[in-house]
Amino acid sequence: MSKQAKIPTTQQLDDLLIKVKKTEPFGLRNWTILHLSYYAGLRSKEIASLRIQDIYTDGEVMDESYLYPSQTKNDGRKIYLSHPKLRSALEEYISSESTKYENEVVKRSLFISNKNLSISAGSMVHIFKRVYRSVGYPYLSSHSGRRYFATMLGRTEGMNAKELQDYGGWKSVAMAYHYVEVNPKKQKDRLEQATW
Repeated sequence: MSKQAKIPTTQQLDDLLIKVKKTEPFGLRNWTILHLSYYAGLRSKEIASLRIQDIYTDGEVMDESYLYPSQTKNDGRKIYLSHPKLRSALEEYISSESTKYENEVVKRSLFISNKNLSISAGSMVHIFKRVYRSVGYPYLSSHSGRRYFATMLGRTEGMNAKELQDYGGWKSVAMAYHYVEVNPKKQKDRLEQATW
């Protein structure tokens, strides 16, 4: 089995998001990228491919959107943008960007480089690596957000395997559960509290 990306605790995630937002010159951009990874479970390629019109219409952030096959690893998929922390981050970022780009803003890439160009999937992976290193979390990777997303959803009461697969755009239920972090203490506690 391949080595899986590590995930932060909820407290560590809060800490790193605070630190990332304060970094210069791309703190707000990188903070928003992390929100898409942790609260929507998007892959680096998917984040890099987003255009503002994919997530924003009629003056509002959409609740859900669709990624075309060229934007994702699979045949295209629905993405969910309804997590309150994600929506707040997207609204703040788009508001900030719209003052810079005015009328062009909805047609361009959601995230751009320091050269005012779209960011490639490979460059997005490097952004994650640099960001994590800069704020003291060098053990995290571009997959950490997706694993955190899957783990938190997997722990949600009433979440079934098919829903988890759909949320993350995995080809199979087995792949979706491969992303879920196992908590040995909770496993032990469950058996200690068993009533059957």
